[in-house]
Amino acid sequence: MQASNKVDVQQYLDMVTKYKWHGVIPASILMLILAIATSFLPKVYKSSCLVEVDRGAIANPLKTERDRPRNLSEYLTFFSENAIKWSILSQVVDKVGVNTILENSDKYNLRTISKLIGLVGPVRESGKSVDQEYLRKEAVINLLKKEITFTQKPPKFLLLEYSGTDANINAKVLNTLVAMLIEERTKAGLAQAGQTYDFIRAEMESYRRKLESAEVNLREFKEQHVTELPSNMNINITQLMNDKSELMAAEAEIKELTSRVQYIDEQLKKQKELIVSEVTLEANPMLAMLNQRIIDAEIELTNLITNYTELHPRVIETKSRLANLKKQREGVTESTLNSETTILNPVYQQLTQDKQNALLRKELLTSRAGHLRQNIDENTARVRSMPSQEQQLLTLTRNYEVTANIYNMFLQKLEEARLNEKLIAAATDEDSFRVIEYARASLRPIAPVRLKLFLIILLIGTGTGAGIVALFNYFDDSLKSIEEAKEFLGKPFLGTVPSLSEKNNNGSIYTYLVTKGRHVSRIL
Repeated sequence: MQASNKVDVQQYLDMVTKYKWHGVIPASILMLILAIATSFLPKVYKSSCLVEVDRGAIANPLKTERDRPRNLSEYLTFFSENAIKWSILSQVVDKVGVNTILENSDKYNLRTISKLIGLVGPVRESGKSVDQEYLRKEAVINLLKKEITFTQKPPKFLLLEYSGTDANINAKVLNTLVAMLIEERTKAGLAQAGQTYDFIRAEMESYRRKLESAEVNLREFKEQHVTELPSNMNINITQLMNDKSELMAAEAEIKELTSRVQYIDEQLKKQKELIVSEVTLEANPMLAMLNQRIIDAEIELTNLITNYTELHPRVIETKSRLANLKKQREGVTESTLNSETTILNPVYQQLTQDKQNALLRKELLTSRAGHLRQNIDENTARVRSMPSQEQQLLTLTRNYEVTANIYNMFLQKLEEARLNEKLIAAATDEDSFRVIEYARASLRPIAPVRLKLFLIILLIGTGTGAGIVALFNYFDDSLKSIEEAKEFLGKPFLGTVPSLSEKNNNGSIYTYLVTKGRHVSRIL
């Protein structure tokens, strides 16, 4: 085995020695060309921006803790997807420039080479120039989606990274992206708060006029019937006033809930129900979420029963919501889901839950309003037996008090909406985020790595030279060993005689053997 291995090694050494220049020269030329080519590669720089995604740096007193998203990791994922949507990146491209981003992303000088050989030229003015610019913009947006990376940093940070040939452009792209996100969040929050503020203000103006009219009517009636005013109120009249007051409040709340449902429907059209998540196997998140909500509802129901009776509206509403959640849980399986496909959008889920709560509340209020109307009709029939002046006074007083209560309610709601608008202007609640560190122009390139390129070129050159030597040896049909000679001649093989000639630099030995060593040849 040792002799065989020595013969094999010697055979390979002979092959390399015989064709060494056939492999060394092409390999050297190839390595030289690659080395020259890599020297023209541009330097690549990377800029990063650190963002803290906070679900409410300023606590909003108008929202409960239950309304906030529970899973911050899912919200960070949704935030990353929302940050690279078309509308945001389109504004970034418009501000930075299509050509600037393309040149910054040319990490291998492909555009420069294409311009030199004439493959890329200036855009000609023609009827299709607008379409061409649109296609180029779409291509740049898709390029930014691939090159801008988001990395989650516990507990609630996102690291945005972008690389290119110009460090200043890298920083400009990231800072422009962050600025667009801040502007969009602020506009969206202010728009929602503004709609609520305008709606309440319009309703309050209407009730202000009603209140002024009720005050005038009540004052005029008292001036005309000073001696006919009743000294006390009947129980039925008091109940009638309370029922009508509660009915008007319920109708006003139903109207507000209808507007809320319409706004949620508009927001649902802008959101996706599912978003892509990482590849993990986990239990059905819908089942866990429903179980948690059922537990919260049962705790809330226990607290309400402790303080109120079974007929209290909040107790009835909580029981109805608990039954609805249990019914939803019955339709959810306990199978294991693969989150590699999609996960539920937390924003879409929250909007859907808000819509369900609003519809449930509206249904309860509608049912309650029906009962109140029935009670009002019964009490009205009893009141008709009272003297006309007393009944008219009670009616005017009731209208005034009910209108005043509703006006005060709208006044309070208006102040809450104004406060909410200020909070949103300072921090857009759960959609808010804070820039910890803006992107800066890095002076240290991340590519190309010269040592790594040198090793790759050396490996390519060595492999190329070895391949050429192997090819030459493969196509060489001469006898390369004693075994091949025995097999080819088919006769016994006694030994080998070295080739001696002046052509092979063996001139002195060859002359000596011819002139003085003939007896040696005879003996041999």
